[in-house]
Amino acid sequence: MTLLVRFVAEPGISRAAIEALVDEGDIWKAGGDWVVARLETDLAELPVADGVRAEILCDHVDDFIPAASVCAPGAYHSHAMLEEDMRALAESAPDICSFETIGRSFEGRTIPALRLGRQMPGANAALVVGCHLAREWISVEVPFHLARMMVERRADPLVASLLENGDTWIVPMLNPDGHEFTRTQDRLWRKNRRVNSDGSIGVDLSRNYAVGWDASLASTLPTSSRFRGTAPFSEPESLSIAALFARQIEETGRPFTGMLSYHAFSQVILHPWSCTGASAHGLDGQLVRQFAADMQDRLNEAGPRVYGLSRGTNPLRIGGEVGDWAYETYGTFCFTVELPPEPDSPYGFLLPADEIGSVVDQATPAAIHHLKELFALRRTDLAAVAE
Repeated sequence: MTLLVRFVAEPGISRAAIEALVDEGDIWKAGGDWVVARLETDLAELPVADGVRAEILCDHVDDFIPAASVCAPGAYHSHAMLEEDMRALAESAPDICSFETIGRSFEGRTIPALRLGRQMPGANAALVVGCHLAREWISVEVPFHLARMMVERRADPLVASLLENGDTWIVPMLNPDGHEFTRTQDRLWRKNRRVNSDGSIGVDLSRNYAVGWDASLASTLPTSSRFRGTAPFSEPESLSIAALFARQIEETGRPFTGMLSYHAFSQVILHPWSCTGASAHGLDGQLVRQFAADMQDRLNEAGPRVYGLSRGTNPLRIGGEVGDWAYETYGTFCFTVELPPEPDSPYGFLLPADEIGSVVDQATPAAIHHLKELFALRRTDLAAVAE
């Protein structure tokens, strides 16, 4: 039996005690005094401990997998379908959209990207990335449909201004190997498909960036679903993002102004710092918080789902996260958008395909507005960071 269980600690009991209790499980979400985990067990063998209570959220998680795994036009993309659709978008509007491969995965799959805009000299640039983690399928769809919206509505005055005044890179599927594995073998696989030295498989790409990587905030065990890798940028997938940042500076003399990193799930917007849980500081910090709050407002105005706001992943701090790296290294304003469902949803990573449309309809207007504000931003220190 596959259970989804919320463990809640009473006062005086640490979350670490819960994590030890479910060490063999798959931790989906965690807060200050709670953990949601997927366990392969029956009710009679549910882990128990003094000071910790267990709440069954779902006792048939695997029943959701068929509904979530439909892969057909209008539903979730496979890697092959995604690349085909991205190429078609670029071919339909070559004056404002081009298709590129920014790298290859560990198993040799392409990491496809779209570049949107007229590439005007001095224009601000933004990067939109999805699918650091394989099982987060909805994080592929929002970036792709954002690109599609920008192409199909390029005559709309707001979209036209984005294409004229900014340069947008969209990388919907950073982890194609892991994503393919979730389609064919294990729907809830998280990591990439690196073969580790001990024979285990996979590195957590969301913990493989340079800032905070060695801060004991990610697992050093290759068998862990949160294994950080043997070194920062040890993985070709995360290295492709670093290379794209370097290319941006080489071509324009300026780093990306902003970045959106889509994940799932819990309906919250995160901003630096993930590795400390502290809020970004100074003038930049004020702007970061302003941008994040504005995106929250736009999301909540656009649809029925309610998005929260948090700095970093506080209280669940992590190291080696892309937003911290981009912000510290280049001054890039990076925001992580954790897409639906809500933290306690029994669907979790298994969001049914028939919900893609409503998630996209709520998320893309907020992204468009966010890009507009980023492209209007003029910060002299951005150029200085690149020197």
